[in-house]
Amino acid sequence: YDSCYDFSDGLGVVADVSKKLGGYVDRSGKLQIPLRFEWACSFSDGVAKVILNNRWVFIDKNGSVLFGARATGCQLFTDGRAGAPDGKLWGYQDRSGKFVIPARYDSVRNFSGGRAFVLDHNVFKLIDLQGNEIPLARPLEAVEDFKQGLAQVKVAGKLGLLDTSGRLATPPEYEKIEPAVSGLRVATRPGQTRGVHFLDAQGRVVKTPVPVCGSYRAGV
Repeated sequence: YDSCYDFSDGLGVVADVSKKLGGYVDRSGKLQIPLRFEWACSFSDGVAKVILNNRWVFIDKNGSVLFGARATGCQLFTDGRAGAPDGKLWGYQDRSGKFVIPARYDSVRNFSGGRAFVLDHNVFKLIDLQGNEIPLARPLEAVEDFKQGLAQVKVAGKLGLLDTSGRLATPPEYEKIEPAVSGLRVATRPGQTRGVHFLDAQGRVVKTPVPVCGSYRAGV
């Protein structure tokens, strides 16, 4: 194969550039889904989005077409849901292509841990897998998807961490929060030039047994 990339969910994308076709291999390198797609995206939740015969569709791990996609570009299935447009508004489809959450939002994000952020009339809302709204403690200015039960959000210009109940597990008082590494996130306050805060898996500030930094230069 000319390339192999985006290995996830047990299958990796491979391509034959000369034939302009892509397919999928398993971890041993064995071809599991033949090279027959004009475009192939990563698998997630047992589903992948591809272009087959000039048409965007979703397929399962057997290469069988599940249903036609309503939007172009790579898109992930998570928690059995995928965001999809119906006209100018967005909702969520299940693996049969049925809208299980009606298209009533300006935009939608991926589900994780049974929760997803949606934008409704320029207001961020948190919903569950049935489309029920989860009350939020504070209005949100920006959001990211949930990871390990927490989502980075912006409130009044500062960053904090929101849990799946809609509660701010970490107060919005940071300028930057790094992704979790070994269960810890590094957080920096606005204007902070020395020292950092370490946040645990619940978003709480914790002390580390020894100072930790990403790099060091004498005199800094």
